[in-house]
Amino acid sequence: MDFTPYANEIVQSSKFLGAALAMGFGAIGAGLGTFRSAVSAVQGMARQPKQDMLILRTMLITQAVTESASIFALVVACLLLFVPTATVTPENYIYIASGMVATGFAMGLGAIGGGIGMGLTGEKAVSGVSRNPESVSEVQFVHLLGSAVAGNPSVFGLVVALLIFIFDYSQTMVLPQAFALMGAGISMGLGAIGCGIGCGVPGGAACEAVAKKPESRPVFVRTMLIGQAVSQSTSVYALVIAFLLLYVVK
Repeated sequence: MDFTPYANEIVQSSKFLGAALAMGFGAIGAGLGTFRSAVSAVQGMARQPKQDMLILRTMLITQAVTESASIFALVVACLLLFVPTATVTPENYIYIASGMVATGFAMGLGAIGGGIGMGLTGEKAVSGVSRNPESVSEVQFVHLLGSAVAGNPSVFGLVVALLIFIFDYSQTMVLPQAFALMGAGISMGLGAIGCGIGCGVPGGAACEAVAKKPESRPVFVRTMLIGQAVSQSTSVYALVIAFLLLYVVK
């Protein structure tokens, strides 16, 4: 069956689907991450009601950081919805359609692990401040550093999504290249999930440890970063494969 007469409709539909994938999956991680800080804050206020405003402020900071992964997804979804693609032709419409769906996968799946990982770090930061309010500056430093590393896989997902979105679709489409685009998005999206969560766990443990012994922060931070670096290497592998699929494999 010849779908060429519907080329523009197919591309537009793929953009709608990609936007839904980006935002739908992209909201999962942040949603699961932000509630953990709220639970920790409520429990902390029950222990130290006089420190309720300090605990509340810490909770809001951690939640704002955790939300960044879903904001990336929102940006990509808006690009897919409102920014025009390359000129659609009978030769490249399947190529473009594959790229738009791949863009959604890269960003949507890529935001899941980062959102959860930053939430795990934020949860322990709020808990640590509620147990030792005097350590708030030390804990917040570790929280921001640990969350930045845990959120890196979401940034990788954003980079790959943007690269796929602005890819050169003017060339004549061949089926392997269409699948390469889809593979790049799926590789980066799925590859970011585990390491985002894996980086959040040591980040949270470091926040908890610093709250107990603020004077030992350098030791805890060094150990946290080493552990996160090893965990994050898996998302780098996914990023490399995504680049190979985009620019090397023909």
